[in-house]
This record gives sequence, C-alpha cells and structure tokens, in this order.
Amino acid sequence: MISNQRLIPFSLFTVFALLIAVVAPAQEAIPQRLQHLTPLPREISIPAKLTLQRGEIAVVGNTNASPMIEQAVRELTHMLAGPTAAAEKTTFTITFQLGGAEANPLKSLKNSDQAYRIIPETDSLRLVALSPRGLYYAGKT
Repeated sequence: MISNQRLIPFSLFTVFALLIAVVAPAQEAIPQRLQHLTPLPREISIPAKLTLQRGEIAVVGNTNASPMIEQAVRELTHMLAGPTAAAEKTTFTITFQLGGAEANPLKSLKNSDQAYRIIPETDSLRLVALSPRGLYYAGKT
C-alpha cells in the first residue's frame, strides 16, 4: 500500500535568511536550484538543511489578512502541511508576518512592496514582508 505521506525535501525552506532586492548576483555565483527563484535574491545564506515529513509542518497566517496573504497560506499549507496536519504532529512552523521590526530593512529597497525576508529560528521560519505581495512571494519561495 502506498502511503499518502511523503518526505518533503525541505532544504530550500529551512534555516536560511533571504532578502530579495533589485540587484541580482552573477549567474555563475548562484547554485543551480536557486536560479529558478524570481526575482533572484540579492542576499542568501543557507547554513543548514532539514528534512521533514508531510504533516510535521504547520503554516500560520493572520486570519484577518488580505486575500493575497490568505491565498499564500492556503497554497503553502496544501503543499507542505496537508489537510491532516494535527497540532500534536507538527514539529516545525512557518509563520507569515506582515510588517514589524524585522521588515524595516526592506523599506530602503527600490521594490520594497515585493521584498521579503525568510528568518530562520530553532524550529520555525518567519516569512516577513511590508506588503501582502511580498508575503505571497515569500510563500512561493
């Protein structure tokens, strides 16, 4: 019998800080799997990776958010957490955050409405942006 749970290679989504901006690095300097990100990141570091099973990941967003943020939360939940992610099974959380002190560095960027940061924490990631569009792009990354 084939299980409907599958391993999610979570290396791109974990423990890394990502800041999107207008200026892209040279193509040769970008690892191949990151060349599919649009726009290309200005800054990126991936100090570790983590592999989790589907259902071990909770996706959290503001329930009073804009339709764009709600859609981003739905899409990421469907892809990573699945409809059966029970609170007692989750070991990792991805949180969507609009604004806050962590978003302040994005204000000086030319396309700040599209910029976002992915902030790693011990057992979670925070997706932070100044606008719903930025959070949507963060969720897509």
